[in-house]
Amino acid sequence: MKKSQISFLVIALILIAAVFTNPNLSQHRDAVKQKLNEYIQKKADKEGALSLFIATALVERTIDTIINSDNYVFFSLTKATWKGESKVVGIGVFGNVFTFGKINELATEK
Repeated sequence: MKKSQISFLVIALILIAAVFTNPNLSQHRDAVKQKLNEYIQKKADKEGALSLFIATALVERTIDTIINSDNYVFFSLTKATWKGESKVVGIGVFGNVFTFGKINELATEK
């Protein structure tokens, strides 16, 4: 095989893998929930168990309402929609969802 054929084959295999491992909507929502629950855990240590329970339940319902994903075949974007405005808060590729922006700032806040 020529070098160009091997390169084409490798790129094709990577793209095929990206298609079949593109995260679905529930994976996008779970990634955002995980980041927000990290934030809640840190705050709840100061506030108490009841606050943790209430906040966790609220996050579950809210995330299911405001988080959506746009599938672009090889990757997908996590979008949060609030008051009619959508903002990209993550990207999904190869079975993983990576969040960024305000969501990560909250999760790493001390």
